[in-house]
Amino acid sequence: MPSTTNLRQLAYDQIRQRIGSRNLKEGIVYSEHKLSADIGVSRTPLHAALQQLESEGYIDILPSRGFSLHEMTSADVTETFQMRAAIELYCALALSHDAQAHDSKALSTIKSLTKKTEELMGLFAAIKKGENRIKEFVDCDYDFHSAIVTYVDNSSFDTLFAAHKHKIEGLARGSLTHPGRLAQTVRQHRSILTAIEANDKLALFDALQAHVESAQLLNLQDVR
Repeated sequence: MPSTTNLRQLAYDQIRQRIGSRNLKEGIVYSEHKLSADIGVSRTPLHAALQQLESEGYIDILPSRGFSLHEMTSADVTETFQMRAAIELYCALALSHDAQAHDSKALSTIKSLTKKTEELMGLFAAIKKGENRIKEFVDCDYDFHSAIVTYVDNSSFDTLFAAHKHKIEGLARGSLTHPGRLAQTVRQHRSILTAIEANDKLALFDALQAHVESAQLLNLQDVR
């Protein structure tokens, strides 16, 4: 018989999958009792999974009622972008500095960033033709920024950035609904990459700041 820990993980994975596939919708209160029956676990491991999901910003637990998907507030938007700006700038500067010294890991990371930028350009072209590739675009965007953060091998940075993945991707999806944001995102990624390759600290600061602030302004419009 599976342990309580394994059942909690099963429930966690199932709910995460349903959130990611949009089977769970914002503005609806979901019953823990019904969900436990759907997943096939008891209330104890299910509630433990829900508590973890709440701590990660996916849901809000409503005592005696159930739970609902967490809806972004202006504070969520501001805090997420503040975290990103602080961590990503430090990591990008370290990457750029090491690349100038021909560090093999840094050069490999820049090669990966170049590939991700090219993928974004290709996805943008496909979306312009009417193809439904937004999810792939958002995934690629996250991978680009995650590669910058994970470069420095700081486990605290990695944990914090990964814990905000749901918010980062949700905010990206929201900003991309605004006219012109897709094209702007591609241009900004190219500017970030160019500044990293040139080890131009001022240009890198400006490029990252512009990327973060432009998205933040759009997201704040959506929650106000």
